[in-house]
Amino acid sequence: MAKKKGSKVLKWVAIGAAALIAIGGVTALLGANDDEKTVSAFAWERSAVDEKGRIYESDAAIVTDYISANELSIEYGKDAGFTYRVHLYNEDKEYVETTLDLTTDYEYKAATGSTIVYAIVEADVPKDDEDGKISLIEKFEYANQLTITYNPELIEIEAVEGSTETES
Repeated sequence: MAKKKGSKVLKWVAIGAAALIAIGGVTALLGANDDEKTVSAFAWERSAVDEKGRIYESDAAIVTDYISANELSIEYGKDAGFTYRVHLYNEDKEYVETTLDLTTDYEYKAATGSTIVYAIVEADVPKDDEDGKISLIEKFEYANQLTITYNPELIEIEAVEGSTETES
């Protein structure tokens, strides 16, 4: 008899867990914005970008792949302690320009007629790093300090009078 009572409890626990998972999934779907994507910490590679905008192997920096620069927003973590740069490219993924070293939030919105379409974000190893190399664990730590949100769809954004093509 105790066996039946235990299996009933287990059954109700399983049903409750399934209900919570279902509610969480529906909530996530309703709250999702299809126009906005976030770069995962898993999307970063240990590499760097040279002065001509080309990616090369390096253990002193991490980079994202090409992401849409159409509506790009980067939040810099309050305890980040490293610099990062945004490399901008045209529709053919040809290098256009790079920001200065950044230690604050960054936003870029392409104006009508802008040639900028893609971006690669590069974060450097902190200056106080003991070995000057980014380990696998450090890669995730640093990547999680930069919250990168972008709109993957190419949309037209009207230029604001007096604004330039890029913001730094």
